[in-house]
Amino acid sequence: AKEMEMEKEEEEEERNDVELKGRLFVNAKNGEPVSSFKKALSTACTRAEIDRHEGRRRRVFPYLLRHSFATLAATSSPPVPIVVAQKVMRHSSSKLLLEVYARAGEGVV
Repeated sequence: AKEMEMEKEEEEEERNDVELKGRLFVNAKNGEPVSSFKKALSTACTRAEIDRHEGRRRRVFPYLLRHSFATLAATSSPPVPIVVAQKVMRHSSSKLLLEVYARAGEGVV
Protein backbone atom coordinates (compact mmCIF):
# COMPACT_ATOMS: atom_id res chain seq x y z
CA ALA A 1 0.00 0.00 0.00
CA LYS A 2 2.84 2.37 0.88
CA GLU A 3 4.65 1.58 -2.39
CA MET A 4 1.49 2.30 -4.36
CA GLU A 5 1.07 5.64 -2.58
CA MET A 6 4.69 6.57 -3.35
CA GLU A 7 4.19 5.63 -7.02
CA LYS A 8 1.09 7.84 -7.20
CA GLU A 9 3.01 10.74 -5.67
CA GLU A 10 5.86 10.27 -8.17
CA GLU A 11 3.39 10.13 -11.08
CA GLU A 12 1.71 13.31 -9.86
CA GLU A 13 5.09 15.06 -9.56
CA GLU A 14 5.97 14.00 -13.11
CA ARG A 15 2.58 15.24 -14.35
CA ASN A 16 3.14 18.56 -12.59
CA ASP A 17 6.59 18.87 -14.15
CA VAL A 18 5.10 18.33 -17.60
CA GLU A 19 2.20 20.71 -16.95
CA LEU A 20 4.52 23.47 -15.71
CA LYS A 21 6.87 23.21 -18.65
CA GLY A 22 7.25 26.64 -20.22
CA ARG A 23 5.45 28.41 -17.38
CA LEU A 24 7.49 30.64 -15.18
CA PHE A 25 4.93 31.38 -12.46
CA VAL A 26 2.19 29.24 -10.97
CA ASN A 27 -0.32 29.79 -8.20
CA ALA A 28 1.07 28.07 -5.09
CA LYS A 29 -2.42 27.22 -3.83
CA ASN A 30 -3.86 25.46 -6.86
CA GLY A 31 -0.92 24.90 -9.25
CA GLU A 32 -2.63 26.83 -12.03
CA PRO A 33 -0.53 29.13 -14.21
CA VAL A 34 -0.59 32.75 -13.19
CA SER A 35 -2.72 34.60 -15.72
CA SER A 36 -1.46 38.06 -14.81
CA PHE A 37 2.07 38.60 -13.53
CA LYS A 38 1.22 42.21 -12.68
CA LYS A 39 -1.68 41.11 -10.47
CA ALA A 40 0.42 38.36 -8.85
CA LEU A 41 3.19 40.86 -8.12
CA SER A 42 0.71 43.30 -6.63
CA THR A 43 -0.79 40.60 -4.41
CA ALA A 44 2.67 39.46 -3.26
CA CYS A 45 3.68 43.04 -2.43
CA THR A 46 0.51 43.58 -0.43
CA ARG A 47 1.09 40.36 1.52
CA ALA A 48 4.71 41.33 2.18
CA GLU A 49 3.54 44.81 3.16
CA ILE A 50 5.96 46.54 0.79
CA ASP A 51 3.25 48.34 -1.15
CA ARG A 52 3.04 51.06 1.51
CA HIS A 53 5.65 53.44 2.85
CA GLU A 54 4.94 55.88 5.67
CA GLY A 55 1.21 55.34 5.18
CA ARG A 56 1.30 56.16 1.47
CA ARG A 57 0.64 53.66 -1.30
CA ARG A 58 3.77 52.72 -3.24
CA ARG A 59 3.45 51.59 -6.85
CA VAL A 60 5.17 48.29 -7.52
CA PHE A 61 5.08 47.10 -11.12
CA PRO A 62 7.00 44.59 -13.25
CA TYR A 63 9.25 47.18 -14.90
CA LEU A 64 10.39 48.30 -11.45
CA LEU A 65 11.98 44.88 -10.96
CA ARG A 66 13.88 45.23 -14.23
CA HIS A 67 15.01 48.75 -13.36
CA SER A 68 16.08 47.65 -9.87
CA PHE A 69 18.14 44.80 -11.29
CA ALA A 70 19.86 47.08 -13.80
CA THR A 71 20.61 49.74 -11.18
CA LEU A 72 22.03 47.21 -8.72
CA ALA A 73 24.03 45.48 -11.47
CA ALA A 74 25.52 48.80 -12.57
CA THR A 75 26.40 49.95 -9.05
CA SER A 76 27.18 46.78 -7.10
CA SER A 77 30.52 46.01 -5.55
CA PRO A 78 31.96 43.84 -6.93
CA PRO A 79 30.25 44.92 -10.13
CA VAL A 80 28.25 42.60 -12.33
CA PRO A 81 30.19 42.37 -15.61
CA ILE A 82 28.52 44.71 -18.09
CA VAL A 83 28.35 41.95 -20.70
CA VAL A 84 26.40 39.74 -18.28
CA ALA A 85 23.94 42.50 -17.35
CA GLN A 86 23.54 43.40 -21.01
CA LYS A 87 22.66 39.81 -21.94
CA VAL A 88 20.30 39.32 -19.01
CA MET A 89 18.46 42.52 -19.93
CA ARG A 90 18.60 41.71 -23.65
CA HIS A 91 20.11 45.06 -24.56
CA SER A 92 21.91 45.24 -27.88
CA SER A 93 24.28 47.86 -26.50
CA SER A 94 25.78 48.51 -23.08
CA LYS A 95 25.35 52.27 -23.59
CA LEU A 96 21.97 52.45 -21.85
CA LEU A 97 23.17 50.41 -18.89
CA LEU A 98 26.21 52.60 -18.43
CA GLU A 99 24.53 55.95 -18.95
CA VAL A 100 21.11 55.58 -17.38
CA TYR A 101 21.32 52.91 -14.71
CA ALA A 102 24.76 53.77 -13.35
CA ARG A 103 23.60 57.37 -12.96
CA ALA A 104 20.32 56.27 -11.36
CA GLY A 105 22.24 54.21 -8.84
CA GLU A 106 24.40 57.07 -7.61
CA GLY A 107 21.73 57.97 -5.05
CA VAL A 108 21.48 54.35 -3.92
CA VAL A 109 25.12 53.70 -3.11
